[in-house]
Amino acid sequence: MTRQDFIEYVDFLKRNPMGGKSPSQYHNQPPSDYGIWSMIANIENFITYLQRYGWEEAPLKPSRSLIYQEDRPKLEKKKITEYNYLNDNIWEQITNKIHLLDPQYVAYRYFIGGDWISFS
Repeated sequence: MTRQDFIEYVDFLKRNPMGGKSPSQYHNQPPSDYGIWSMIANIENFITYLQRYGWEEAPLKPSRSLIYQEDRPKLEKKKITEYNYLNDNIWEQITNKIHLLDPQYVAYRYFIGGDWISFS
């Protein structure tokens, strides 16, 4: 594998719809920056593992010489309005079981008027 092979792969990702042939929410959707970023990360991890475990199919150049940070699309940060709020049922479970957590993991101000934001 060469740097040119990788550049062609990224161009392929940018030109073709996502989702492959199986039906899913991504099927035939235009490629998103997050999708491209994720695919680049996956191929980088794959190459790294091939090299780490000495597979003969592994590229000779290190993955960092084939894939540069600027190859990844810049992802925009979520706006505060794009986060989902926890519903009352989940919030009640948290408050009922918070004492079971190790104190170092409990936020200092874990109760903010019930307006918790989920990061999922």
